[in-house]
Formats: sequence, C-alpha cells, structure tokens
Amino acid sequence: MHAEQSRSGTAVTLVRLHPGEHLHSSLTDLMTRSGWPSAVLASAIGSLSELRYSYAETDQAGRPTYSPARTERGLIEIASLQGHLGRTDDDEPQIHLHGVFAAADGRVVAGHVHSATVLVTIEIGLLCPSDVGWRRTISTDPRHPGLPVLDPVPAYSLTGRELDLVLLPPAAPGVNTPSVAASKAAK
Repeated sequence: MHAEQSRSGTAVTLVRLHPGEHLHSSLTDLMTRSGWPSAVLASAIGSLSELRYSYAETDQAGRPTYSPARTERGLIEIASLQGHLGRTDDDEPQIHLHGVFAAADGRVVAGHVHSATVLVTIEIGLLCPSDVGWRRTISTDPRHPGLPVLDPVPAYSLTGRELDLVLLPPAAPGVNTPSVAASKAAK
C-alpha cells in the first residue's frame, strides 16, 4: 500500500493498493498507523480478484437486514465504491463500505462489502477530518433494532483526547507507509 496526504491544508489522502492486498485490512492498518478518528472513502476505482458482499433484504417480520454473504471470484471491476472509516467505543477501526461491481461476464452486483482482494490496483481518495468522526454503535430504533450503524461525533469523544492531523515528511522512496499521523497530547 502507498498513501500520500495533501499538504495544501485540505485533509485529503490518496491511497493505492497493490495486487493481492486486502481492502479492509489495508484500510484498518492505515487507520491504526495514522491515528485518524475517521475518514470518508469518497472514491475508489480498480479491479478485484475476489469480493464478498451482501445486500439489503427483509427478514420474516419485514425488518431490514442483510442477505447472507456472497462471493464473486475472477476479474471484477469496481464501478463505484464509497464508505466510512470510523472507530468503535474501544477505539478500534471500523470499516463500512458499499459498492457496485461488474463481473467479467457483464453481471453487475452491489451491496455491503465484507472483503475484497486487489487484482491489479485500487486507487482510493480519502477525506480525513480531524475534528469529527464516526463511532460504530448498534441501532436501538424499533424499526430496525440490532443493526450496526455509524454515528457522527466530535473526534475527541472517540479517543478521549483532542486530535489534530500532523503532517509527517514523505516516506523514503520504496517505503510504502502512510505519510500522516494524528497526535496532540490530552489536555
């Protein structure tokens, strides 16, 4: 994986995943190493060799739920991919992605992405706010209880400390590490 953050004052990070890398674990690793409270995956294009996804359906009581996970293998083109990178109450990264994908035979599949493996490349644009974040909770809404959701919260409520993005020097040539980190001592 290779990531670069804009130094123009806008918290934008561009990430390229390489063949064989796993989308969720790469994004989780980036969140862990950077310390970001959250990020928005604004765009992604590329190709996959494997995709596990599910789609929305209703249970027997008519409540929304997800289908059992399905797996696609082969040449899979990413037509659209968006999502949110947030944190749990225990400060663990939480990845929530949805996408539309085209299989080599022309079929289109879409839904909640459980996992994906890079075939050639995935090129990702992330927006990384330092003052707000996503916290994973479980819905208590009686219309759809028990479903995991991400709620927007001030960033300090995710980690117990105020955060600022601090730009680090670019990695040495050939070293694939994120070039940003979050830090600011607790007050």
